[in-house]
Order: sequence, then structure tokens, then C-alpha cells
Amino acid sequence: MRIYLTLLATVTLGAAASGQPARRATPIGRDTLDRLNLRADWNAYIPVSGQRDGLDLIQPVDDQQVYVQTKAGLLVAVDARTGRQQWSHKFAIGFTGSFPVAVNAKYCFAAGVGKLFCFDRYTGTLVLEQNLREAFPHREETPVAGPVANDESVYLQMASGWLVGYRAPPQLRARAADPKAPAGQRNVLDRAAQNLGTSVYTPPPARGGDDYRVRTAPPAPGTGSAGNQATPSISALYSVVPPYQLNRSNPVPSLSILPNTVVPPYKLIPDYMKYTQSTPSISSQSALHWLEEDSSLRAEGDKFKREWRYVTPNRSTTRPLLMDNPNDPTGSRLWVSTVGPEVVALQATKGAGDSAGQVEEIVVGQYPGTPLHPLVGPFAFDKGLVLGFVPLQSGLVLAIELTAGSRAPGRQAAPVVYHWKSPVGGRFSNPPVCGADAVYVSGPRNGCVKLDASTGDVVWRTDPNVDQVLAVNREHVYARDGRGRISIYDVNGRPDPRTKQLRPVAVLDAPAFTTAVSNGTTDRVLIGGDNGLVISLRDSAARYAKPSRTAPPAVRPPPPKAAPMNPAPMPPMGE
Repeated sequence: MRIYLTLLATVTLGAAASGQPARRATPIGRDTLDRLNLRADWNAYIPVSGQRDGLDLIQPVDDQQVYVQTKAGLLVAVDARTGRQQWSHKFAIGFTGSFPVAVNAKYCFAAGVGKLFCFDRYTGTLVLEQNLREAFPHREETPVAGPVANDESVYLQMASGWLVGYRAPPQLRARAADPKAPAGQRNVLDRAAQNLGTSVYTPPPARGGDDYRVRTAPPAPGTGSAGNQATPSISALYSVVPPYQLNRSNPVPSLSILPNTVVPPYKLIPDYMKYTQSTPSISSQSALHWLEEDSSLRAEGDKFKREWRYVTPNRSTTRPLLMDNPNDPTGSRLWVSTVGPEVVALQATKGAGDSAGQVEEIVVGQYPGTPLHPLVGPFAFDKGLVLGFVPLQSGLVLAIELTAGSRAPGRQAAPVVYHWKSPVGGRFSNPPVCGADAVYVSGPRNGCVKLDASTGDVVWRTDPNVDQVLAVNREHVYARDGRGRISIYDVNGRPDPRTKQLRPVAVLDAPAFTTAVSNGTTDRVLIGGDNGLVISLRDSAARYAKPSRTAPPAVRPPPPKAAPMNPAPMPPMGE
């Protein structure tokens, strides 16, 4: 452990001399952070409107993005490394509570007020807005938790108890699963090359620049625009370069009515010109319709299709735990917790082509008590061992083997397999946070407790008033109390041998930051004030310059391959 300038440094920020909490959060000074061996990666101001508004949810999804939602219904995507606001979207209805969003490689999914929204993750373009009542035509149906998603499907828990699996439209599945698409770029050039009658595609140069070029070539019969109405004027579009400007070195009058740039949301045909035919040469729109189709997805059939519905044994108000492995073609595993307190693992099998997928129970069991927080995971602490953690109202903390259980044809679902049950004692309602070899649980007025991930034994605990784990790295644990003070603990510190209570090495007093998140995704401490200020704090050591995870999320290992059959030995020659 590095030596701190003081054994216990307490710094008060934004508070008056009388000790009253400040009303407005302000950036933390560099001198203050240096004394605590901390550094502020960035300060970001999220727009808030009025005294009723404020920060409602701060959600780090990976080491690239952080999503912030306000009470008034504003969703903002923030760069996790720089704090730059990438895009924002204002929902029509606010002050209804915020659900966590779900992301995959290309898109961000949000749910609320009976609708499902799909945004381009990097530009914020609203790709699809779908009314969820279409899946339940006979009654109103609203989600009670945020969605979970992979590259092909979105899963939602509904108020009636239905868990619904939606399959993304073909356009979203194709682009999200494209392994050759550069990160942060839209995969529209492949379709441009096909539909504009080109056959040669030059990938990005090795230096990592953004010089995309599509060289024209004569279209093959029946491909591109040759199958409908061949228009010589389109052949002038011989290059497409960021920001996707159509090269007009050889302007053609028949295209003069169209804008000369193609920028997000990638609409080449404006809405007010959608039904206007000004040039006979593009009447069929065979070569240009792909841009409008990819941006709006308003055509019939370009919607999320409901594949299956599953009725939970009891009411469930939390989103399921998705365990997905792209190398396993059999599908995804969904762990669903209810207030019953049943726990069910579902195998969601992908459908072939346009056929619908299926879902079946592979693990069914009951917790030995009422859960205080949904199952958190998956985390891999050993080769072949993938665990999820859930705290119970009775004070037990459970470690569940998420890969255990498989249902053979004609057999019943397997029971839940517990790796350990730890009688910690207390009500730990905050989400568990995992480190490299430990799991940290916390709850109001019950403190924070470090548990050995392999055995469940209590390693140390904090003062009961320090009751929310904010983040964990390889050396320190950051926790917060109800007054806004952030305590820093040594991960390998020596607690009191009798009480196992560990003292902090430093304390930062910041009562103006009323919004904090238990960050189980990265090692960043994310706090926010009601005035919209969000701060990302980290350890000042150089090895923590980039956001990282101390407990990487695990994927379900692929099923074992069948052993090859050994052919019968050939008899010796001459016999």
C-alpha cells in the first residue's frame, strides 16, 4: 500500500462552517484530491430543468460509456474516459422513474411508459420506437424493469409477470453482429457498395484512419440497381468518404434535388420529399432506398418481433440476468428471480432464419429466504467456475454456480447449485460488487462486508454507517455513508481481530453529491449532484489511467465437443 500523507485525512467539500450540507455541488480541487491520492478524470454537467429535476440514475455500462438519466426524462451518453457528452435524448414523459438501459456492440435499448426505444449507441439516432402493446393486443402492458440485450434479442420483464423475448429486425442483427465493422462506425458502406452497383470494397488503411473508399465497378446482372432501373447518373457516385459526402466532382442534374451529404441519421431522402417524384431516373429508388431504410426502419416488418413469452412462478419486478456466449450457438441463459422466492434459469434458443426461437426451463429452485437484491453476475473466479451472488433478507449471502444444470430431453429441470452460503448477518440491499478475489456486500446501516469469493468467509467489515460500496480496484475499496463522506479502505488491510472491523485510510467529505452508484463495472467512483454535476474519480496511480475491471464478466463456456469416433483397426495386409 502506498504511504498516505496523513493516516486519516478528512476533507470537507461544499459545506459551510456550521456543518450544513451545501446546496450546489462544485468540482473538487486538485490539492484536495492530491492529499487523498485521488484524481478526477472529468467533470460533466448534465442539463437539469428546475428545482424538481435532478440526477436520477448513473449507469456505467463498460469502459467506454456511462449513461446518465435525469428525473425529467433526459437520457445522456457520456464518454467514460473523457466525460464528453456524446448524445442525449429527451423522453416525452418525465418524472416516472428511470430504468437501466441495455447495450450491445452497436445499439442502446431503453424501456419506459409502454415503449421500447433503440438508439444508435455512438450517435444517439433514434433507430426504432415500438409500442409494446402490440405484443399484448388485449390489454395495456408496461415493463417493470430495464431491458437486457445481446446482438440479436432483447428481453423485458412485464408488469403482468410475463418475461418476453423480442428478436431484433434483420437490419439490426446484421449490423450488430458484423465483426469487421470498426468500433464507433456505422456499417452502411457494405450495403452502399451492393446497392449502388459496386463490387470492390477497400477496407480502412492499416494506419487506423477513416479513409473509406468504394471503387465502382460494372454491376453484375441482377445485382444492385441493375435488376430494376439502371440509371447512368448514379455511376457518378464513385467514392464515399467520412463524413459520408457524395463526391460531386461530376455533378449530375438528376441528383441536384438531393442533399450533398449523408450524415447521421443517414437520410438521403428527406421526409418532406418521400412521396415526391421529381426525377424519373430515380423513380424506383432501388439504389438509394437503403439509406432511408436503415435510418428510420419504419417499414412494416422492421420491428422487434416477439419470439416467446414465459410466465414466472411468482411476480418478478427485476430484470433477468443474461448470460450470453457468442461462441455458443445454442442460445442464451436467463436467470429470473421472483418475490416467491423462486429462481429459474431459462435457455433461450435462437430461431433459424425467420423461425421463432424457443425457451425452456433448465434450472428451477427456491432461495432459502427472500432476496433483497436481484442476482448479480456472472463473474469467473476460477477456471470453469462462474458465480452469481444474491443477498437474502435473513442475512445470508448466496453464491450460485451459474453454469450448473442442463436439461436432457424428457427429464425435469435441475435444482439450483450453491457454491457457498455465508451467514453474514444484516440486510444488504445494495448490489454486490466483485473484486479480483472477493465480493463486497453493503446495506443501509449494516456497513460493507468483504467476503472471500471462493469460501464466503468474512474477511473484514466497515463501520455500520459506511453502508454503500462505490468502486473497487486492486488496492482500495471506496465506500460512502449517509452523510456523503467517502471512505477509502485498503483491500488487504488488517482488521481488528475481535470485531473484524477495518478502519479507513482516508475520508473525503462531499455532502453536496447526493447521487452515487455502486459501480460493479469499472474501478471509477461516480458521484453526482442535483445541479447536474457528475464527477469520475480514480486512484492517482498511472496504472489506473484507463477504466478497467478487477473482476471481468464471464461468459458461459461452450458445450463440450463430441469425441470423434475411432474407426475399427484395419487387419494387417495378407490376412
